[in-house]
This record gives sequence, structure tokens and C-alpha cells, in this order.
Amino acid sequence: ELLGRYEENAYFVRMMKLAGNKNISLYELQGFSHGSMNLPGIHLMYQEIGKILNKK
Repeated sequence: ELLGRYEENAYFVRMMKLAGNKNISLYELQGFSHGSMNLPGIHLMYQEIGKILNKK
């Protein structure tokens, strides 16, 4: 894993919120490496897409 990966993502989320984007989330998945988080990540992606589509 890259050192500072979470911190870089947390900084990105913070900057997006300061820019006015309220529809952004940061997830930290325990027990997964960058290479093994595909399936849990896809599940979260589908949930987020569903939330967006249900708002329309």
C-alpha cells in the first residue's frame, strides 16, 4: 500500500466539500488491500449509483 493514500483521499474529499460538492463520501474498508477491494468497492459503487438515480 502507498503511504498516505487515505490522507490524500481525505484531503480530496475535504477540498470537494469546500468547493460546494455535498454529494461526496469517503469509505475506509478494513481488511482489504488496494488489490483485493474490487468486490466490496463495486458493491459500494452500485449503492451510490442507486442513490443518485433515485434522486432523479
